[in-house]
Amino acid sequence: MSSNGLNSNIENSLAKFYERIKNDENINADFLTLRAQAMKLLQEDANLEEIVRLVGIDSLSDKDRLIMDTAKSLKEDFLFQNAFNEFDTYASLAKQYKLLKVILDYHNLADTALTKGAEFGSLIVPEFKEKISRFRYLEEKDLSQIDELGKEIKDTLLSKEVLHAQDEAPIFNLTDMTYLEKRGDN
Repeated sequence: MSSNGLNSNIENSLAKFYERIKNDENINADFLTLRAQAMKLLQEDANLEEIVRLVGIDSLSDKDRLIMDTAKSLKEDFLFQNAFNEFDTYASLAKQYKLLKVILDYHNLADTALTKGAEFGSLIVPEFKEKISRFRYLEEKDLSQIDELGKEIKDTLLSKEVLHAQDEAPIFNLTDMTYLEKRGDN
């Protein structure tokens, strides 16, 4: 069977599964939307990997780098499981949803900031990446920590003033998604 046929069969099986569980009170209504976005990002990442192999990562735009960074998080922090860890062997749908949501919310906020002129490097916060990577070892009773990080990411990215490449360029304020004329115009 071709990989397209296999993928199609898997998609059909998953569609039936998601149809059965969509009315479950433990499943958030936007779970399927998040899943579709994650699948799209992973596909875009696969396409970008070929470009990186041919001409290097420096040839990518900041948006493409963000896609690759998010896809890496999806692969390593969301899809990867450690069968030898009691908290990572199995993840409830609630845990899967919260982890997927925090990864994609981070991506969407950073993508919006890039569109408004932010620099890629200023949007990737190692502390957030590290916390996200540890969440797969989180006990089910502690899932609120994922929500807390989501709020912290949002607050941090929305409160950050991101400069353009030139010192004289206007400052982009993520709080209200506007450019400030000069420093001190808050």
